[in-house]
Amino acid sequence: MDELTARFMRDNDFRQQIRTHVSPEAMKFFCQHAENYHINIKLKGPEGKNLTLLRYWFDLNELSDREKVDKLIDAVYSRIEEEGEYGVVDTIEVFMASLILLQPLIENLEEDYSYAPERLVIASTAAYDRWDRLQAEADFRSAVVPPLVGLAAVLWFTDAHPAVPWALVAFCVVLLRMSSSLGTEARQQLLTLIMADVIESKTLAKIRHGNVVPEFVRRGVTDGGLGARLPNK
Repeated sequence: MDELTARFMRDNDFRQQIRTHVSPEAMKFFCQHAENYHINIKLKGPEGKNLTLLRYWFDLNELSDREKVDKLIDAVYSRIEEEGEYGVVDTIEVFMASLILLQPLIENLEEDYSYAPERLVIASTAAYDRWDRLQAEADFRSAVVPPLVGLAAVLWFTDAHPAVPWALVAFCVVLLRMSSSLGTEARQQLLTLIMADVIESKTLAKIRHGNVVPEFVRRGVTDGGLGARLPNK
């Protein structure tokens, strides 16, 4: 979402592509979510009344859907130009999540991530060694937990001191926490390298520079939900 927002702010061609290819159904989808997320953009309606985006969409029957799309996009773009990226970041995020199908992009990014270690071997042996060490340490700690738990279970039924199996269980909890922490650090290393273009991600390159539009533009309200982390309502 951050990459799409950044591109939207800097790339006028990208904005024009959205204007050209966005469907009326997708724009209505945005209007509905703009209401839910309290995006306060008003347009002049009949008799000079200020209307919310959603009321504008449903009340102005004298305009065609395509004309309403153009006027709504003009209103959103004008607000962004007036207040800048940081003043309307919530608006941009909801706008992008409403008009662009994020779930296919997320799935493609996850596929790229699954191949990241193999690509990292080629891109940087040193970086791969650092990642591999962290991942191996995480895997080792999680792998020794099941046999230790089994041992603790056996000790419950022997003459061993009761504290021994409890100590083993406590040790397993520590190992799992360490494994989780190391695994998270390893994943973060890969993500950082992907974002820095050390590891190739065709999907990320497409988001930053390629033809996201029209391939991933929402065609209708049945294409799925927003599929993104969005600001709190």
